[in-house]
Order: sequence, then C-alpha cells, then structure tokens
Amino acid sequence: MPKPSTNFRNSFTWTGREWGREIGLYYNRARYYDPMEGRFIQKDPIGFKGGDMNLYQYVGANPVNWTDPTGLKVYRCCRNVQVSPAINGIASALNLQHCFIKTDTVEAGMGPAGNGPLPSNPIGTSTAITNHAGQSACSTCHGGTTCTEIPDVDEACVNQELTIGRSTGQWGPTNNCNTVADDILKKCKKKCHGANGSY
Repeated sequence: MPKPSTNFRNSFTWTGREWGREIGLYYNRARYYDPMEGRFIQKDPIGFKGGDMNLYQYVGANPVNWTDPTGLKVYRCCRNVQVSPAINGIASALNLQHCFIKTDTVEAGMGPAGNGPLPSNPIGTSTAITNHAGQSACSTCHGGTTCTEIPDVDEACVNQELTIGRSTGQWGPTNNCNTVADDILKKCKKKCHGANGSY
C-alpha cells in the first residue's frame, strides 16, 4: 500500500481501513499495517489457526485470490464415501459423497459414535459429530476433498452444532452425513430483517 500524500484529509481509505496519520500506519481492525515495511507489525490474532507459520502476513500472502477478513467463513466439504466396497460402489454410481463442515476453528461432521469403525452395513449404526480435522486440505485422501463456501451462515451457531460427541441419531437414508451437514447449515443460516422487521 502506498503511503498517502501529505494533503490527505480523510482518515478512511477506499478499503474502509483507517489511516493513522500521526503514526504512519493503517489500522486493519485487528492489527496495524506498515506501508513502509510492506507488512503487518503485529501477529495474526488467530495465530497458527490461519494455517501459516508466518503470523505477520495476510491471507497466505495472496490477497488477490484469498480473502476472509473476518475469519468467519463456513464451508461444506465433500469427499468420496469410504464404507465398504459395495456401499462405495453404490455411492459412486449415485454420485453421493461424504460431506462435513469446516469453519476457522473446527472441521467436523457425522461419523460413528465413539469414533469407532463404520460397519460394512451402517444402517442403524449410532452416530455422533466426529472430528474431521485435516480432511478439507487433503487433495489425495479418499479421492480428494472439495470445499464450497456457504455464504450468510452464523459461524458461532455452526461451531456450537459441531460439538464433538454430540449424538446425531442412527444412520439411515434420511439421517446421514449429508442430511446432518445440510440441517446444520440451514439451522445456522443468517436471517435478514425486512423493513417491517419480518424475516
């Protein structure tokens, strides 16, 4: 970011960030940016959860392609089903995948209760929210994982719903990893207020 000219009067830049004329820094809500150094002068407030060892950079040093200024994005991630050869084949033929949810603090979805192995015939198996940490970033695991950002979702609500160990009932065609993920996203969808206060 170039340093503003000395005739600069408005303290807010086109990005909505505040220019601190007295200190020569931009205030980017959670930390200060030094245009002379070309970097932030404080560590990323989310620390290593940002997925990078360099705590002074922003969005992986690639702000053109990566943005999450609030750290509140929610993703629906899906990968190939890994149950048994028969079920995997049926799922593949029907284009069904195992889906879960990722936020900046948790990656979780439906799985066998107690984190045990899923039987070859999972119908009726007790399930719960299980940890899926790292699965969203694995491009080779289970045939690769694809994550899609879901807009207008309350991350705090999602994180509460993704409490590890929370029972999700018995597995079946109408209660599976996809229905659980979709139900959570629907429940946590942000509501917009209309002019008359209605939704």
